[in-house]
Amino acid sequence: MPQDAWFEALQYAAIVENEFVHHIELGALRCLVLVFVFLFFLFLLYLFLLYLFLLYLFLLYLFLLYLFLLYLFLLYLFLLYLFLLYLFLLYLFLLYLFLFVIVFQASCESSPTSGLASQVAIPLPRQNRY
Repeated sequence: MPQDAWFEALQYAAIVENEFVHHIELGALRCLVLVFVFLFFLFLLYLFLLYLFLLYLFLLYLFLLYLFLLYLFLLYLFLLYLFLLYLFLLYLFLLYLFLFVIVFQASCESSPTSGLASQVAIPLPRQNRY
């Protein structure tokens, strides 16, 4: 009899130990599943942050492209302004050349002192010293 009780106690202890080990294994498995779920959501967070960073880089690229194109457009306007200023100054110079050189020279050539007569010294009347 005492041996049967001892055997039953050992059987009961083995069953309890088996259940305890099974319970620990289930707990470890649950912990492992929680760790993998956490790592999965961490990976999703990493992908989302990577997406935000790439979106930021793309928007920065678009903004810099916009600034560069704006710079090119303003440079084009400035060069166009310089070219038009050059044309206007050329127009003023040709107008000056036509009005003041050609017209003035033509009016001088029609005067009696033009040509060879303009190169001859005109004698001044003598001043009386007495």
